[in-house]
Amino acid sequence: MDQSSALRRLFGYALPYRGRLAWAVVGMLVYAVGTAGLAWLVKPIFDSVLPTQQRVAFVAWAIVGLYLLKGVGSYVSSYLMADVGQRVVMDLRNALYRHILGQSAAFFAQRTTGLLTSRINNDVSQVQQAVSETAGDLARETLSLVGFGMLLFYYDARLTIVCMTGAPLVVYPLIRLGQRVRRTTRRSQEALDHISHISTEAFTGHRIVKAFGTEEHETEKFGRAGYHLFRTNMKVTAALSSLPPLMELIGGFGMAAALWYGSQQIAIGRLTQGQFVSFLTALFMMYGPAKKPRPSASSRCSTLTPRSASRRTRRRSARSAAPSNSGTSASATRKDRAGF
Repeated sequence: MDQSSALRRLFGYALPYRGRLAWAVVGMLVYAVGTAGLAWLVKPIFDSVLPTQQRVAFVAWAIVGLYLLKGVGSYVSSYLMADVGQRVVMDLRNALYRHILGQSAAFFAQRTTGLLTSRINNDVSQVQQAVSETAGDLARETLSLVGFGMLLFYYDARLTIVCMTGAPLVVYPLIRLGQRVRRTTRRSQEALDHISHISTEAFTGHRIVKAFGTEEHETEKFGRAGYHLFRTNMKVTAALSSLPPLMELIGGFGMAAALWYGSQQIAIGRLTQGQFVSFLTALFMMYGPAKKPRPSASSRCSTLTPRSASRRTRRRSARSAAPSNSGTSASATRKDRAGF
């Protein structure tokens, strides 16, 4: 199954809640208008308010109103997208649980309890981030970028084209980084499943562990799995941490070109200082979403792996009992022996 069809099936679970999605899009539009309006207000501040003290009250209340508009749009879109994400997770988890319970005894004999539990808990929960957080942020920031782009072209189309020449330099590393992170976070999820399996196997077979005195062996095995997960997550962190400096460097070249061209336009009277500062403000705000930091390495992994998690969840719910690989069979055999 390719990525486009996987995403279509995933967002198909959100279709029953399209009314909430429509209102979330309205909130995103309100957020985009408020964000672009704040960049536009820089022009009257530098052209009218600061030099001549004119329209001070209007600009001051406009700032408050636009921030209120932006906040309301952000709240409505974030809340409704999270609501849809939670509902999709609930429906998907119920369907997956119902499907797993309907499988044969051979299905459960060939798969460990920790693996099935991880599918229901971890993988399904990450689908929520694809439906709500990732898709919501992408749509909201995309609409903001459209508003900034319209404002830039309104001020000076040629200057905008000069600054946008570096866009391919921004998009290419993002694509390459996304491919690398998806590969690494898929291995991270598999390592997390392995940790869940090891702990479940040890806890359910604790009598055998105690009888044979293998506590130290189980601890070492769990430690090796934890270190493998740590190394995988650090690879993701290293890749993501390189993005903000790269974006800032590319943005620096764009700002330098804009400053050189804009100073010439101001000198010949084609641009006012307020227009140029407003242009630079909108340009700075456009670079914000590209280099927005994530709060932690774990959330980075979760945010960037919902597509692989959804594929794994659908594979689990779509197929019935099938022969597992040797590693899983060996794990199941060990578990059956421990239960015996």
